This record gives sequence, structure tokens and C-alpha cells, in this order.
Amino acid sequence: MATYSYIAFDVDGKKKKGFVSAQSEKIARAELKKLNLKAHTVKESNKDISKNTKIKEKDLSIATRQLATLLDANLSINEITTGKSFFASLLLVVSLNFLIVFRAVLC
Repeated sequence: MATYSYIAFDVDGKKKKGFVSAQSEKIARAELKKLNLKAHTVKESNKDISKNTKIKEKDLSIATRQLATLLDANLSINEITTGKSFFASLLLVVSLNFLIVFRAVLC
């Protein structure tokens, strides 16, 4: 998967910059749209965002406990990480980078 740098605007018109991992520019733009961001520019980057991801120990602990609860409720990993549960939304709030690393580790 490639890494794309982006400049986008949120619903309030505030400029946001960052990185997203996707298979193509089109998919990267779709991911930004899911985050309610209007893409201004999306360019392929040679930066590997998974190497620079820093996750706070507290966030990892909370996410791990919630993941265990959802697995105990007989939800599949796919359901948990693809937006069919509250957990997927929580992961997006914690960090988009965290979601990418988390899904890569689980799959």
C-alpha cells in the first residue's frame, strides 16, 4: 500500500494536512471523504507512516480492552475494523494511523 500526503478542508473550512495509506489516489480521496474532509491535493509520498506511528500506552490499553469485549460478543475482526461497530469509529478518533497499523497487525 502506498502512502499519500494530503491537504484537505474540514466541514468548518479549516485546513488539514496529513498522510493516509491507500492502494490508489482514488481510494485515498475516498478515505478522506469518509472522514468528512474535502480533499484539495492528494500526492503519493515516499514516507512510510507505519514506522512513525506513536500510540499512547493508555490509548492502546483502552482499545485492547474494548477489542476483547467485542470479540467476546462474537463479532468478527472484519466487522470490528470495517465500520460496522462503535469500535471502528473509536479507532478513527484515536488516530487514523493507529487504525492502519492495528488492521495490519490483526490481518
